[in-house]
Amino acid sequence: MCTGGADDFSKYRASRTAGASAEAVWREAADDGLDTITRIPLVRVVFDLDLAEAKAVMVEVEGQMSPREVIAAVDMLLTQEEV
Repeated sequence: MCTGGADDFSKYRASRTAGASAEAVWREAADDGLDTITRIPLVRVVFDLDLAEAKAVMVEVEGQMSPREVIAAVDMLLTQEEV
């Protein structure tokens, strides 16, 4: 998921603990250079969201994804959940 380890989201957990919303953390991760495919599981893990809730965060911040982005994100998430 995130570079530096399978779950190296401590910076974003600290932001959540400090009161940041999922949308603010989404923007923070984008500013840090994380791609959409990484930000979806990030907000799921940090905020204990399901896939639909994480997608709602993404749509709130960025608007709709292209069909290609949606397919890539769903494929990646389904592959992770099978492990």
